Amino acid sequence: METGEVLARTAIFIGLAAAIKIVLASIPNVELVTLWIAVVTLVYGLRVGVMVAFLGNLVADMYIGFGPWTLFVSLGFVLVACTVWTAKPLLTRSLSYGLIAAAATVIFDVFTVVTSMSLLFGYSLKMALFQQYGLFVPPAYYPFGWIHLGSNAIIFYILANPLIKSLKKVNHQ
Repeated sequence: METGEVLARTAIFIGLAAAIKIVLASIPNVELVTLWIAVVTLVYGLRVGVMVAFLGNLVADMYIGFGPWTLFVSLGFVLVACTVWTAKPLLTRSLSYGLIAAAATVIFDVFTVVTSMSLLFGYSLKMALFQQYGLFVPPAYYPFGWIHLGSNAIIFYILANPLIKSLKKVNHQ
């Protein structure tokens, strides 16, 4: 495949990642960027997945709101691409996609919570993790982390395999 074709395709995927994040930004706990990054990574490889993960978030945040957290969220999405790529041999059924989604979401959440909330905003690690998952006391708050984890697992369970098959057909793989 020629370099220009790869760059053009990657740019389109980055634009789609940004558009997905922007369009769904106002709906709490609904995000398809993680799924898009996973699908692109599994079909086109880790290099393309990392570029889509990092640059897609960066572009979206230029529209939604760029801040000191943007770099850490972008790097968190890179961790999603790396997690999915590492787990590629295990991805055989819808259930395995759901489980990998849960693992990738926890890795993303913990990384972004530790870096953004603890390092940037001075929260204690315990408070940052409590705010995300309610790990240290019974949850008596809006459980964003658990809903994020569950919704990603369900979305992957339902959509990952069909999207991968469709993208491979488009690419004639």
